[in-house]
Amino acid sequence: MMTAMTDTSPQPAPDGRDEAERKRRLRQRNLIVLALLIAWVALIYLVAIVRMGAQ
Repeated sequence: MMTAMTDTSPQPAPDGRDEAERKRRLRQRNLIVLALLIAWVALIYLVAIVRMGAQ
């Protein structure tokens, strides 16, 4: 015999606050990823410059 699982997830607020919060967190995460990508590119660029100068 199987029992039905109940949905305990919170329901979104009718005024859209949860959607606004989700968008804010997504934008913040995207900005962090952008910063990490820029830092990675800068590191690769600097390593390339240093290696060319060493020759």
